[in-house]
Amino acid sequence: MNKNELLIFDCDGVLVDTEPISARILAQELRNLGLNLSNEQAIVLFKGGSLKDAFDYASEQLNKPMPDNLEAIYRKKCFEAFKTEMEPIKGIHDVLDKLKTRTKCVASNGPKNKIKFNLAVCKIEHHFAENIFSAYDIQRWKPAPDLFLYAAKTMGFEPEQCTVIEDSDHGIVAAREAGMKVFGYNENGNAMDEFKSLGATPFQHMSELPSLLDK
Repeated sequence: MNKNELLIFDCDGVLVDTEPISARILAQELRNLGLNLSNEQAIVLFKGGSLKDAFDYASEQLNKPMPDNLEAIYRKKCFEAFKTEMEPIKGIHDVLDKLKTRTKCVASNGPKNKIKFNLAVCKIEHHFAENIFSAYDIQRWKPAPDLFLYAAKTMGFEPEQCTVIEDSDHGIVAAREAGMKVFGYNENGNAMDEFKSLGATPFQHMSELPSLLDK
C-alpha cells in the first residue's frame, strides 16, 4: 500500500448505479422535444460526458435551442427517481471498507449537490467526507484533465501520485491527460479492449479493485 497515493473515484457508474436512470430520463425529455433517441442510445452517446454536451448534441440534431428550463426539469426528475431506484455499484461497500485507510476523493462531471445526494442515498458518503470535486466548480468537464488536476492539487498530491477509478472513455482520457494512473471499471466487459487502448487497466468486478491497487 502506498500512503503517498490519492485515489480519485468517479461517481456515476463507479460508486452509484445512476446511469441507466439518468439516460432514461434524459432520452425521454429529448424525445418530448422531437429527437428520435432510445434510452440505450442515450447511454452510448452521453456516458461520461457533460449535460451541456448532451444538450448541444440535441440542439444540433433538432436545429433549435434547448428550452431554458430543460436542465431544471431533468435534474428534478432524476432526483425523484434516484430516491427510489438508485443502488450502489455492486460490491462497492466492501471495497470502500477495505480501502478505508487510503486517502480518497470523488471527482465527477455532475453538480456537487447531486454527488452528495447520491452518496448519501447509497450510504457511502462517510468514506469521502468533504473530499468531493465537481466539474461545475471550475467549469471544465471531462475529457479535459482539469477536474482531476484540481482535485489532486486541492488534496495536496502531484498527478503521478494519483490513481483514478473510472468507467467511461471520457474519464479515462481525462485521467491520462492529467498524467495519472487509471483503472477502468467495465461491468459487462464490452469495453475492456477500448479501455486498455486508452491507457487504462480494465477490470470487470469491483471486488478486484483492492488487489489491483496493491500490485
